[in-house]
Amino acid sequence: MNESAAFMRKSGSLEDLITWDKVAKQRSLFIIEKTIELEQPEFEHFASDLFADQDFIKENIELMQVDNNGIKHCILVKARGETAGILVESEGYEYARYAAYLKG
Repeated sequence: MNESAAFMRKSGSLEDLITWDKVAKQRSLFIIEKTIELEQPEFEHFASDLFADQDFIKENIELMQVDNNGIKHCILVKARGETAGILVESEGYEYARYAAYLKG
């Protein structure tokens, strides 16, 4: 089954993504290429400033792309032990250029 999410370009925080998820009319199909689990404080720091460059995004840039069918290949970033998280398709950048909230 294909899943879709409301990706937002250059969102500032997880709070922005949650709000966007509720109102967005357009959703994109995605595939999770890798899951990155962070400790809760690290996740909260990431989620509060999605513009900040991240080593874990830099290290996984080659996994993130939009394929010829328009499907976003992304990483899922979440806090250890949580099911909800943030989908990231960085478009070659080291920050979460396109991101979406993924409910747990």
